[in-house]
Amino acid sequence: MSEITSHPDQTTKQPVFWFCLNEDCNTVGPGFFEFESDYPVCPKCGSEGEPTVQKRVLIHFLQFDPKGPIRGYMKRFRMSCDPKRVDLATLTNGEAATGEIQAVNCPGCLKALGLEVRQPN
Repeated sequence: MSEITSHPDQTTKQPVFWFCLNEDCNTVGPGFFEFESDYPVCPKCGSEGEPTVQKRVLIHFLQFDPKGPIRGYMKRFRMSCDPKRVDLATLTNGEAATGEIQAVNCPGCLKALGLEVRQPN
């Protein structure tokens, strides 16, 4: 099994979701099979790693907070799931951050905002 290489600023508080692009694994849904796991191995077909199994980008909600630890342009922010986190999500750690609630898929952020957490298929 492949090991997950964590980036130093990657969250460890949220589950890791993967998606398998093998069309035999997708029975319903958005065109791929999504699953939660510590390893990039599809539980349906056994495919391991890229290009078939890929990590889903975790998108956090960046919330305005005058005392928040993340500095933006003339404002301060915090991540909803981890208010004390200083590092903003980056492309290299498989995470992103947005102020658009419709794009958020981080279970911790959605829960902190009182919204429904979508489970993988």
